[in-house]
Formats: sequence, C-alpha cells, structure tokens
Amino acid sequence: MLVTAGSSPFLPKRPTTHYICISAPSSHTMAAETKTTDVVSFEDIDVSSIKICCIGAGYVGGPTMATIAKYCPSVKVTVVDISQPRIDAWNSEDLPIFEPGLDELVKECRGRNLFFSTDVEGSIAEADIVFVSVNTPTKTHGIGAGRASNTKNCELCARTIAKVSTSDKIVVRRIVLFM
Repeated sequence: MLVTAGSSPFLPKRPTTHYICISAPSSHTMAAETKTTDVVSFEDIDVSSIKICCIGAGYVGGPTMATIAKYCPSVKVTVVDISQPRIDAWNSEDLPIFEPGLDELVKECRGRNLFFSTDVEGSIAEADIVFVSVNTPTKTHGIGAGRASNTKNCELCARTIAKVSTSDKIVVRRIVLFM
C-alpha cells in the first residue's frame, strides 16, 4: 500500500513518503519504511494504539475496514458517513450491502475494534490513518461530462481532514473510479 503525505494542495506539505505493510494476522507490528531524499530507515511500529478512520460506509469502505479490523484486532477502526440511515444499517443485523461472509465478519468485530459513526470530524481528529472511500460518480456536466469521475467528494474529504487535524495523518485514497 503506497501512501504519500502532503500530496494534496489542501493538506500540509511534508517531505516524506510512507510505505506501510501490514504483516501476518498473528503479528501486532507493522513494518514501515520512511524515505526522504537522502535516507532510508526501517522501524517497527506498535499498532496497539493505532486508530483508523474510514470516511465512507459504502461498498468499498465498510468491507475493507471490517477486514482490517479482523486481521488487526488491536487497531481501532471507525467507519464514518454523513448518512445516519446507512450508519444505523451497519450497526444493525441487516447490513446495507451484501458480500459473502461480511455479516459474520462485522458481527465478530463490531463493538470490539470496529465502530460505525456519523461523527466524521471527531473520528478524523482522533485517527492516525484516514481512508477516503467516498462516491466518485461520473460527471454530469462540464469538461469530461459522461466520461470523467466527479471527485468533489474526495476534495471535500481533503478539506475536512485539513480543517480538523491537530496531528500528522496518513491519508489513503481507497475509492473506485468509474470510467
């Protein structure tokens, strides 16, 4: 997974690129390689205090975060969305989407280290890693209408992350672009 810090015009610029590899499910550490222009160093990061926030409780964000919660049981994973009915569905027995085995996966992790909330700003502020998994519909007007993806939701997420962050964040864009 490749994550660059400071790659958005809306977030503070930082000179480092972070590569995160989540190790085997039984391990509680992540190997991280931090590269700058002159130095490459490796370090183990204790993941027991890592908090992940995923903006977007849809077909990408929900299952991805449920899987991370299962294989990283010491990591707190919070999925946030502005839609209260969608969050209510994730917190119920009747999930808003179907994937084989997803019901069991969510039931196993929900309330332990997997949470669903509408507190977008609070969850972003608390998180160390923020996944952006929001809708990117096809543009309906302007240049690229009918062909290009409308990334306004991604931009809104970037602006919100920049507004509420009081500490460094790793931001991961995890979306599906429809072309």
